[in-house]
Amino acid sequence: MPCSGVLVLETQQNSDTTYRYMTVSVLSREGTITVNREKYQLKKGSHFILPNKVNPILVNGCLEWIVSHP
Repeated sequence: MPCSGVLVLETQQNSDTTYRYMTVSVLSREGTITVNREKYQLKKGSHFILPNKVNPILVNGCLEWIVSHP
């Protein structure tokens, strides 16, 4: 299934629950993520941590991932 484009993610603090970070695991496909002007290649099996208050997060490509909060 083809997909393309850029997704802009904003991390925010919710008044009910505040997470200090998110853990992300890429389940399939590949793409890039840009954080603080640094671009990282992602593919199936990639794992990373995103601290809260890192904005914006740009996602380019076609990724299927799972996000967990502590």
